[in-house]
Amino acid sequence: MIENKTFSDFTGGVNYTDPELNMRENYFVKARNVELVYDSTIKKRNGFKLVKNLHSNMNAGEIINEIFYFQLHVIVVTNKGRVLTVDDQNNVEVIWDSTIAAAQGTATTIWNHPSERCFGTVGSGRLVLSNGYDKPLQVDLYPAQETESKCHYLLDPAGGSNAKVPIIYKACMVNHYMCACVIGSNNIYVSAKNQIGVWANETDVSGVESTQEGACWIDIDQIVGIPNQNIVDLSTFKNMLCVVTEYHIV
Repeated sequence: MIENKTFSDFTGGVNYTDPELNMRENYFVKARNVELVYDSTIKKRNGFKLVKNLHSNMNAGEIINEIFYFQLHVIVVTNKGRVLTVDDQNNVEVIWDSTIAAAQGTATTIWNHPSERCFGTVGSGRLVLSNGYDKPLQVDLYPAQETESKCHYLLDPAGGSNAKVPIIYKACMVNHYMCACVIGSNNIYVSAKNQIGVWANETDVSGVESTQEGACWIDIDQIVGIPNQNIVDLSTFKNMLCVVTEYHIV
């Protein structure tokens, strides 16, 4: 009786359909410490290690909402609206909280909906944080001006305003343009080229702000030909923008 046998070819992938006794040897039904990659092949899953225990850095009732890796730092967004960084020496720095926000302007506050799920999009050398309910934040740990905060609201560099910046839910970069969607909207918002703080909105004629280097908004209903196409996700594929609505993929 053969008690042990080594299998090295799993090119067949996962097979949950056929009985195990009738399955070829290059298929598997269960695996440990491996993961599927985009082309349906498998690779070894790397391990994990504790980077930093942030318990002493958290306030009462505060927990991690989302984490990102950006500019060689772990970026931590909490359910209280704070943003912290952890470097490779495990040093922790708070780069966004109510005190930092207030120092940037009398009317500046942290997010009103900090417990909502947060998304991160990298564009023009900055990390844009969005949740679909508040104006997005931008993170740049090495700003051009030493006096500039490492985290603040995404602003138009010309006027220092975020009036036309959409309340971004999800975003992605396509050919140096940031494309964004808003919860409950059928519009796609496109920033100016290489200017993720420059946007157009519905007040701009024909959906294009000609003075803003290509910033525009696009009504997806006019493309699909069906009204009320609420956008739920955006992605990129071969330098093209893929838009997922409730019923279509464009």
